[in-house]
Amino acid sequence: MNRSAQPPWLAVMLIRLLAPKVDREVILGDLAETFLATAEANPAQARADYWRDVARSAPYLALSRVRHWSAVRRVALAVVGALLITTLWDYGVSRNTAYWLATRTEPLPLITIRSLYFVLFGLGSVLAGLWAGALLIRRNDSLATLLVQRLLPVTLLIVGCSLALMIATTSAAAPYVITKTLVAVATILLGASIVVPRRRRD
Repeated sequence: MNRSAQPPWLAVMLIRLLAPKVDREVILGDLAETFLATAEANPAQARADYWRDVARSAPYLALSRVRHWSAVRRVALAVVGALLITTLWDYGVSRNTAYWLATRTEPLPLITIRSLYFVLFGLGSVLAGLWAGALLIRRNDSLATLLVQRLLPVTLLIVGCSLALMIATTSAAAPYVITKTLVAVATILLGASIVVPRRRRD
């Protein structure tokens, strides 16, 4: 079989890496069948379609694989990932936007800049909450289990680590720290709660 009539080897390896062992051969077989049907007429289109299907499947496969990890590993991944998301978003988007608005030739009023900063920071925290919720929320969780055992402790851990990092790297005033903490807690929980109805449907 010539190389153009074979699925892309890197995409195959990605599925082998991400798919659970019990489903791996079935998934690869379905993808190969679709690939071969298209490859006869147009090999380039078949490779593009194969990559598209792998790209669509990869996040779901990775998340389903992570959901089978122990609770400790999932919590660790949720906390580290959420910290990375909030920190990178804060420094990369929120602060840069606020700095750009403050240094324009006609700067906006300080209250407007701060408000926009907190809105952008909140969006980053929502993304962190989505990440944590996708890793930690189980289909059959009751609301009490969801809040008390899964989301609140992780949210407090994420916010606590973020606060320690913020206090260590800046000389922030107390009202700023309190406001940022409240925004972070509320928006991380909001992001995680977006995942709840979807997980219950899955």
